[in-house]
Amino acid sequence: MIATLLSAFNSYAQKTGTSNKPMTNVTEMDALYIVSKQFANRDVDYFILENNSELYWTIFIDAEPMKGWEHECYTTTVPKYIATTIANASAPLLNKRTLPPAGNFVPLKVTNRYGMKSKQKPIVAANTQSNGFSDVAGRTYAIILSGGVNKISNYERYWNDCSFIYQTLKNKYGIPKENIIPLMSDGADPSADMRLTTGGFSTQSLDLDFDGQNEIQLSAIKSNVVSTLNKLQSKMKKDDHLFIFVIDHGGSTAGNTNSYICLWNNETLFDHELAELLKPILDKKVNVNVVLGQCFAGGFNDDLSKVGCVVASACTGSESSWSCPDIPYDEFVYQWTCAVNEANDNKVPVK
Repeated sequence: MIATLLSAFNSYAQKTGTSNKPMTNVTEMDALYIVSKQFANRDVDYFILENNSELYWTIFIDAEPMKGWEHECYTTTVPKYIATTIANASAPLLNKRTLPPAGNFVPLKVTNRYGMKSKQKPIVAANTQSNGFSDVAGRTYAIILSGGVNKISNYERYWNDCSFIYQTLKNKYGIPKENIIPLMSDGADPSADMRLTTGGFSTQSLDLDFDGQNEIQLSAIKSNVVSTLNKLQSKMKKDDHLFIFVIDHGGSTAGNTNSYICLWNNETLFDHELAELLKPILDKKVNVNVVLGQCFAGGFNDDLSKVGCVVASACTGSESSWSCPDIPYDEFVYQWTCAVNEANDNKVPVK
């Protein structure tokens, strides 16, 4: 192993003309120092690729961690040996991206922006429903969709958003558990799929309402979205209700002519595709309401309204959506859920 490393290093040194100069060993923290000089006075997070090459550190920089994806981010490489001091090391070339790269990146320097509130979870009190209201609730169905893309971009706050709306539907409005279908990141896969607010990664809890039962079964991949909507189409009748709640990431094509929802494993669902999937349901005179919290969400408004949906979106088709600055939720869907729940995530009444 050492002989292989020395051979590779000597080859690199000869190519770069540094073979006769004393070389400085660059540690992970040295690499962070070299890269971070380009992001002075900016609130960014840094990740490093496990199993790096023998010659380079590969670093991922999330340049806008409080914004939903797609957003500004970078990858870069730093040599593990340089012919100068760490303080005088040249800034590495940055490769600009809009989504995190594939690969097993682990936290190098990740900021907890919520302090003691980082572990805050929603609590929605159970409500006693009348017989008439229960009849409406029984004819109401919901899909909670949080794609996540991959574990680096699947923020823990998205789970909080989904838990809050799930509890609101079940506890506030009495919608039966079997009528609420969460499609979230990798579903019930036990692998780590969520980026924690405090740094690091974890497997998402499958229990959205803390009742000891696992509500999350399905991953947020396109085939599951299609099959779920097809099953609901065959089940739902005239004057039933379908509620669709979307959070996590979105994007748009060049010129913002089409928007899409980012699903798990880098899959996408475009605005016109969702409209086509919903049209047969709307043709049965089902009431469909859609809440979209992802970036570029407003690009869905025209397609969905044309087929008869009522739509609420966090932003236009050319804008990003943002997280809350003080609690681990996303701003638009958090305020929206507080309004329909008539209370915030800690049961404080909201008008």
